Amino acid sequence: MNRQLFKLICLTVTALASVNAYTLTDKSFFWAPGSTMWYLEYLPPTYSPTATGSAKSPVIIFLHGAGENGSGQESDLVKLKSASGSIPYYINNSQWNVSLPFIVLAPQTWGWWDEPKVTPLAQQIATLYPGADTTRIYLTGLSQGGAGVWDSIRKTKAKTDLYAAAVPICGAQNYVDSTDWQAPVQSGIPIWAFHNSNDPTVGVGNTENWIAGLNGHGICPTALKTIFTASTHDAWTAVYKPTSTINIYAWFLQFTNQRPLSSCVTSTTSTTASSTASTTSPSTTVAATTSTTSTTVSSTTTSPSTTVAATSTTGTTTASTTSTSTTAAPTTTTTTTTSTTGTPTYGTWQQKFLSNFGFWEYKPSFVPSGGKYPLLVFLHGSDAASNGAVNSVELNKVLVSSIPKFINNGQWNPAYPFLVLAPQSDLTYANNSYMWETADTVLTSLLANYSSIIDTTRIYITGQGRGASGISTLSVTNINKLAAAHYVRIYSDASAVLGSRMVSTNLPTWFYTNQDDPNVAVSYTNNWVTYLTTTNPITPAVRSTVNPTGGLNSLVTAYDPSNPTATNLYNWFLTYTN
Repeated sequence: MNRQLFKLICLTVTALASVNAYTLTDKSFFWAPGSTMWYLEYLPPTYSPTATGSAKSPVIIFLHGAGENGSGQESDLVKLKSASGSIPYYINNSQWNVSLPFIVLAPQTWGWWDEPKVTPLAQQIATLYPGADTTRIYLTGLSQGGAGVWDSIRKTKAKTDLYAAAVPICGAQNYVDSTDWQAPVQSGIPIWAFHNSNDPTVGVGNTENWIAGLNGHGICPTALKTIFTASTHDAWTAVYKPTSTINIYAWFLQFTNQRPLSSCVTSTTSTTASSTASTTSPSTTVAATTSTTSTTVSSTTTSPSTTVAATSTTGTTTASTTSTSTTAAPTTTTTTTTSTTGTPTYGTWQQKFLSNFGFWEYKPSFVPSGGKYPLLVFLHGSDAASNGAVNSVELNKVLVSSIPKFINNGQWNPAYPFLVLAPQSDLTYANNSYMWETADTVLTSLLANYSSIIDTTRIYITGQGRGASGISTLSVTNINKLAAAHYVRIYSDASAVLGSRMVSTNLPTWFYTNQDDPNVAVSYTNNWVTYLTTTNPITPAVRSTVNPTGGLNSLVTAYDPSNPTATNLYNWFLTYTN
């Protein structure tokens, strides 16, 4: 997006953010001639009716269950706010993650949800919300609302094409093979369905039949399902909770409704996982099109002791521990074939070499919506530096920590759409310090080499230690190409010369470290944050996370793919374009 425009937008809304961050407003629209329907509206702090291009806000349409039916009166909307575990509930109770970019619209029906009641709202979004991105309308609902999701995407391709992705939860509508597969398959809509295994209210067979039917007819991308091992009807709390490790919000942001049907995801494994995202801690079973192997993955998350936020940005820190399901470090190429909760199979992870440096490349098993990959570049610290030689043995040092280690150990989330590149430097001594002196030329080379397959509006960079310092030295030309930058335990002090480049380009930034890091002074991070928030304020406001303890484990906690939405780096990246 135009960062000057973004700066003006942010200055306008910042003063209102603390007041409006959790506001649900009663609204109505004409769903049929002379007939109105009431709905709840949530606008993110970044919403602007004058936004254009990539500054526009994506939209979630949420369909409630039968218990929240109204009588067509505005006063009935209170039922939506008190529906435990639903999206309106989390917003109304100030538990929503206000950094999420979505407009949320929650209409209320007085009878059964079906397509004729849902489609008119989706069709009117451009008129009702000029600042909404109509290529990114996401449809979700629970129970009766889940039935409304299924009904809305089964009628015609044109109606299904209104939506970028759909998440039906314990949908109370069964699949009819003679009529229900054609529109979703022709549209190629991404679908992720959820249900409890022993749901006493709506049988799990509904979801099983929908997913089997759609995949049997070759829907592309492959329809996903997650079946929680539980005997209650509530499968939605584990999905909608903003701190859930399932993170449908990051999953949504991968997709637009501008989808080439050639972009296909094919899952070939079934996975059982233990999740702490839900208050009932269900075990989760994910079945894909065919099942050839079975893998168990466990993850737990724990709450942090403190959070440090710069200006109005909150940077909650969650320390996560992920199971150590490891694979031996490869010497040249490896393709991991496991899959994690509700996601496609692992992509390819291999070594690559250009004329003067080597790098690791992770390519997803699918091509994202739009046909090009968002790019994520990782710059290592001194622990992964080469001895100056460019070869396979030296390049394996990059696997020692951070993103490369997560990918190599099979702990990456393969639903992430990123093309990940992790180049290696020998951190040659120059200018009186061992730093990433080649960061700018390396980034230039990678961008040129991958120009045909990357989404140039979504170029992200992160680094730890000296790698973070390397990011700070990038030229204005390359900073302007970035959508966002992330610095872990930056190893150099704040510089007015370098910092002014970030300010002049309005680069979204996030600094992350531990107070007790034994090797990197926390003052470096604090001085950078002070410069970018006080001395020379940047827009959007810099985000800062300083954990009081943890030593060197910021290399783990900053990059853990299982982090919940509020502290998930990858979700944060996907909220920005350049």
